[in-house]
Amino acid sequence: RWFAGADGKPARAHGIVRRIDERKKRERELKRLARFDPLTGELNRAALTEVMAVSLDNATKSRGSCGFLIASIDHLGTLNESYGVDIADDIIAQVAKRLRVRLRGKDHIGRFSGNKFGIILTSCTQDELSVAAERLLASVRDEPLTTAAGPVALTVTIGGVTAPRHARTVADVFSRAMDALHAARGKRHGSFAAYRPNI
Repeated sequence: RWFAGADGKPARAHGIVRRIDERKKRERELKRLARFDPLTGELNRAALTEVMAVSLDNATKSRGSCGFLIASIDHLGTLNESYGVDIADDIIAQVAKRLRVRLRGKDHIGRFSGNKFGIILTSCTQDELSVAAERLLASVRDEPLTTAAGPVALTVTIGGVTAPRHARTVADVFSRAMDALHAARGKRHGSFAAYRPNI
């Protein structure tokens, strides 16, 4: 508290100053963990859902189109058994980086689930969706990953959908991208399939 002098103005103060650097650091870390996946540093599922909702809303208002891809690392369970959890985690983190560098600045990537990444492509047509998917497939397939266990060659399989043409809600976007992913896996691992409505 402060104390007034003879003229009524503050003359001195008495109290305790506490440094709250550590608390603020913890608060910042908690905020970061609430939005980002700790392993890859990319958006987590909740944050990805929020960004997808905004992208879908913007595409609907502007009568445009956005795209959503689900990229799944193939045979991660086998890699986990062969090399161990630490190497598998390293592979997940490296795949995230490879996918990230092939995206445009206005696009977003997040960890959708264990071995899957969700990729939001803003201002994206059906044709551009296929081009982006092929670019992402190549980013993982063309060069082996370097790990502590040695080089590891792997592929991702991708399913995608354009919205709002084929999906008008975020739940529909995610569900139809998963349908497309299953169709791609049915074709062959390491491939891409776009969602097609089944009449």
